[in-house]
Amino acid sequence: MAYTQAIGRKFWFDFDDYFKFKAGSNGLADRYTALGGYNAPAQKWSEARAAGDMNIFTGFCEEKKEDILYLAAEQRRSFDTAFNGDMDDVKRAFQDFAFGILASPGTTERPPNELVHTMNGGLLAQDYHSWHGFIEAALVLEDEADFWTDLRWINGMGWELQCKARPQEIYPNQNEPLAQQVTDSITTKWKGRDAEEIAVEFDNYGNRPFEWLM
Repeated sequence: MAYTQAIGRKFWFDFDDYFKFKAGSNGLADRYTALGGYNAPAQKWSEARAAGDMNIFTGFCEEKKEDILYLAAEQRRSFDTAFNGDMDDVKRAFQDFAFGILASPGTTERPPNELVHTMNGGLLAQDYHSWHGFIEAALVLEDEADFWTDLRWINGMGWELQCKARPQEIYPNQNEPLAQQVTDSITTKWKGRDAEEIAVEFDNYGNRPFEWLM
């Protein structure tokens, strides 16, 4: 089935529903707690990168292996259900997500300020960094490496696109895609980066959005 915004909208709605809003009832909250918080992999990743000692990160991944692999399998299942392994469709869903055009206005199942999920909102959109740390953890454990290698650059692409698009969370009708030429340029740039080049971008997470706006 070819990608449509309706498919992307349903994916992100269902993804948020399962991994955030229903985490307390479906057991995921317990997994996050065991992990040390959903952001723990990213924190350990940053700590290891700053110290120049990736054993800090790999040691954490081995210690938390059961929970990381469980959460990784649940994430892959969500993607596979929506996109059947088509990473080009995943890429397009991340692009539309970053533009803020996949909102669900009128729903009674979301807080009024979360009609558009923007990775914790604002210019920094911190959860792109959180997801990057989790992706690296899944790769350390060699869990479906091709999927996570693709998601690594797609997640980074979404981060830069969102920082440029600056989508509104409360007034989604104001959101628009970036120009196709800009979108294609950013997509090509991220797809062409290797693991270390992407890592450097996330090392400088607090500065890059302000550089991109100049």
